[in-house]
Amino acid sequence: MSIGLTGGPCAMLQCLYSAVAPGSRVRYLTYADSHVWIVREVNTGRRMQLNGAQAVVASADESLTVEIRDPPSLPFQESTCAAFPAEFQQLVRTVLLCHNRCSGERGSSADSSNSYCSAASTTTEAAVMATHGCGSLWQSAPAAALSSLPKDLLLAILTKAAPYTPQDAAVPLGHPDVLSCQWHDAATFAQLVEGTKLPWNASINVDMSQQLPMSQILHGIFFEEIGHAGEGGLYAEMVQDRSFDALAAATGFHASEATRLPLDLARLASSHRHAMDPIHAAWEPSQATYSSKKDYLSERASRRNYNPSNDIIIAWQALPGTTAALTKDRPLNNANPVAMELTTGDTTGGIVNLGYWGVSVVADKSYTLSLYARTTQASGGLAVGTSPNVTVALTNAQGSQYASARLEGLTPEWRKFTAELTSSTTDHESRVQILFDGPGSLVIDMVSLFPTENVKRGRGFMNPWPFREDLLGALKALKPGFLRFPGGCYIEGDWMRNAFYWKQSIGAMEARTGHLNGVWGYWSTDGLGLFEYMQLAEELKTEPVWVISNGVAHADSVPGSAIMPMVQDALDSLEFIMGPPDSTWGSIRASMGRPEPWTVNYMAIGNEDCGKPYYVNNYLAFFGAISAKYPHMRLIANCDMGQDAPTDLWDWHIYTHPNDMFEKRNEFNGRTPANSHYIFASEYAVTQGGGWGNLIGAVSEAAFMTGLERNGDIVHMAAYAPLFVHTNNRPWPTNMIVIDNHQWYGIPSYYVQQLFREVQGTHYLATSVATNPSTEVHEEKIAASATCQNPACDRVALKIINFSSYNQLIAVTLGGRAGVSGSGALTYITGAHPEDENTFDNPTKVFPGNTTVDGLSNEFVIPVQPWSVNALMVTLSTSPSAEASVAEA
Repeated sequence: MSIGLTGGPCAMLQCLYSAVAPGSRVRYLTYADSHVWIVREVNTGRRMQLNGAQAVVASADESLTVEIRDPPSLPFQESTCAAFPAEFQQLVRTVLLCHNRCSGERGSSADSSNSYCSAASTTTEAAVMATHGCGSLWQSAPAAALSSLPKDLLLAILTKAAPYTPQDAAVPLGHPDVLSCQWHDAATFAQLVEGTKLPWNASINVDMSQQLPMSQILHGIFFEEIGHAGEGGLYAEMVQDRSFDALAAATGFHASEATRLPLDLARLASSHRHAMDPIHAAWEPSQATYSSKKDYLSERASRRNYNPSNDIIIAWQALPGTTAALTKDRPLNNANPVAMELTTGDTTGGIVNLGYWGVSVVADKSYTLSLYARTTQASGGLAVGTSPNVTVALTNAQGSQYASARLEGLTPEWRKFTAELTSSTTDHESRVQILFDGPGSLVIDMVSLFPTENVKRGRGFMNPWPFREDLLGALKALKPGFLRFPGGCYIEGDWMRNAFYWKQSIGAMEARTGHLNGVWGYWSTDGLGLFEYMQLAEELKTEPVWVISNGVAHADSVPGSAIMPMVQDALDSLEFIMGPPDSTWGSIRASMGRPEPWTVNYMAIGNEDCGKPYYVNNYLAFFGAISAKYPHMRLIANCDMGQDAPTDLWDWHIYTHPNDMFEKRNEFNGRTPANSHYIFASEYAVTQGGGWGNLIGAVSEAAFMTGLERNGDIVHMAAYAPLFVHTNNRPWPTNMIVIDNHQWYGIPSYYVQQLFREVQGTHYLATSVATNPSTEVHEEKIAASATCQNPACDRVALKIINFSSYNQLIAVTLGGRAGVSGSGALTYITGAHPEDENTFDNPTKVFPGNTTVDGLSNEFVIPVQPWSVNALMVTLSTSPSAEASVAEA
């Protein structure tokens, strides 16, 4: 929708008010002489554009966010609006500068001197200061000076996200630095509020005598192989399609009876996916939105010509003068039936692997390359058994070498070769190159490259240490209560033939078959298998939640009459994890370098399969067999099975828009262990109106998490989803951690998850929120929860979520125990704009900040910034108050 607007900002505001639904957010931009209003209903993701210029301006010098409110209240009184934006901005700036420079509460003595406040009255700032009482009054009685300002200006300063430009840089009002300048501590702020008669907007009451035990593993993580989360991500393998099985799947060679297939790799790359080209996101928020992954995948599957093998990336390219062919002749082993045969004439031949959108190498860092190679039985112009000269190298895109090594001793029989390559240069788009002298042929398989540090750490295990160190660090920083793995839709498969089968994911990496990740459209080497996932859980010191296929895929299912082999597979997996080293499957675990059993207490039977054919019958078969052999196991259903089957826990998933996510904070109210089965909220996220992971989505998720804590006796576990996504393959709009081949950043939701886990605590304290209808800000936009940080409850974390565009004044009462005093540590997450997102260029645009709040007591008033997540740590005395003693009696 487009409307031509004329007149000043106030006329525009009145026009917009009649055209835009209440609850929408309006952003006013000024750029040169053009005025542009952008209206985006952030709570639903719908976007409108109202502009008085010929083109929408992509960037702006100034911006102001206001809220379209219910009649008859407009965002600003007409008296203020008449001066908007220039004079209003000047007033705000002047007031804050006046307070910061003249009150003496912050800065050096030079900053507090009268020289600034008594500046020449000819300046605009000095004139406004004089008009509104700046000068000696600010030094002696800042509260009185503040109360002398116009009431509508005070309200605008204290409750609106208005622009503020200090002397050196543009900082929005509500920025923590500005707040700390305005309100030196809670006591001073309370005096200012009292002095100006400004009421609080909302109140939070915490009854510390009412404690509810919480699950100690409430906040965890969910890893799924989606968007190259593992392949090209957490899994440290740097060569893509190391065993040429992706090529075999893309060409249909796997399923054919042919034993040899000549390849035109350049043509394949143009018809499929070239390894250096980003995969355009299948999920485009600007074009369509979906309420769940199921809806998205159903829509994709309905496309007439969709075939997941068409999405496979072609990561290999032959060098000029080299012919390439896939061969099944004399395979490396039964699990790895395909190899690559290279033939060249009189020139040097070879092949190049482009990695996962490049191979990232760092100067002076070592990488270990391994491969299996042999000559052919009759190698062209070479006599049988003649060994050609073979070189492996790290190169740039043009073929210049950063490191190289010579391989010697090739024969017609398979042999494993290794070489340590130390790069001379840092290049995140390098290549792995294999060269050999002609004329002749060379057959290769299982070409692998790991950082040498991974190979060294993997000594004692069957395979290299599997995890990329920086991404492992990102997970460790979350301190997750549990790890759910490996899916998700990934374990189901688009068809049963593409489900995750754990027995194919164990043993030496060259003996793993891999499979087509048909749901998400790329090849999985299964390098991250059951053994590696248990290693990951152990490394994170967290509770593993093992998700298995229950015989139900997206397009087909195994009937109950044929399900028992899969049930036995599930039992075998538990023996692999927990069995003694001399048991059938425990011995295989021991051979991989882990004789000691692991422990697993949770197993999920399928994923999002309720309502599908055979699910109930299959679930009952799994539940009965597993419970009988492993009675300690807690089994997770895909829904509350009600009267159909026993339920230990059940999965609850939600993907939605910010406004709905905020409302979902009350989703589990009233459920208790006495009237409900335990809940596992194993997938939740804002996917509509959340961009690629923005602030408003994270704030609404934080509000939902306060509801998880309030119901922490019935909600046993919960996880944001998905966890990782490669920036070059985004099939899902919002993912907690965005990666490429050498770096990562967390979206705002990452820091919310980290904060809530850090201050989760042991018990939930009864917390209630009330709004003050007499204030201008009267919407229910505040969520809160308070938790004891230890059994003694002498430290309490108060989480306050402001899901609005206003600075809110929160009156807090901590009842049931006396002894709140001194200062508290405040961690806050906010930004200049609700749609702020982190990027590789600015990975900390939305990032936690820390400050100290002084003057705390059992009752205090605290300001919270627009679109913010806040956690205040309060310390209490260890002796209960008389009030608490009476309550306990």
